[in-house]
Amino acid sequence: MIRILHTADWHLGQTFFGYDRVEEHAHFLDWLARELKENEIDVLLIAGDVFDVSNPSAASQRMFYRFIRRVTTENPQLQLVIVAGNHDYIGNQSFYKDFEWADNVVFFRKNTYTIDLYSETF
Repeated sequence: MIRILHTADWHLGQTFFGYDRVEEHAHFLDWLARELKENEIDVLLIAGDVFDVSNPSAASQRMFYRFIRRVTTENPQLQLVIVAGNHDYIGNQSFYKDFEWADNVVFFRKNTYTIDLYSETF
């Protein structure tokens, strides 16, 4: 059995009516990391809007990269599937295009993909 955890709309870097949400986002990412490990999740599907803007701040990117490094270290078999959203779309200026992602991170950039998990094709 493959365990998939679906999430979306993190909006890292967002402020809410002038309030900084960094602490809230940090608590969420800590909770999510624990859930991935405790439930032995195979695939983390992030369906859009990791960031609140298409060109996020360095602090927001750092928070995301540290989360990715943490969960892949704690869960070596974890696959991450990320779909860009309307706030952090993959355009010409998108940082998603320029970053060297690990082999376990897949970005949906077209209509269909084949992902191999444990020698099974879905």
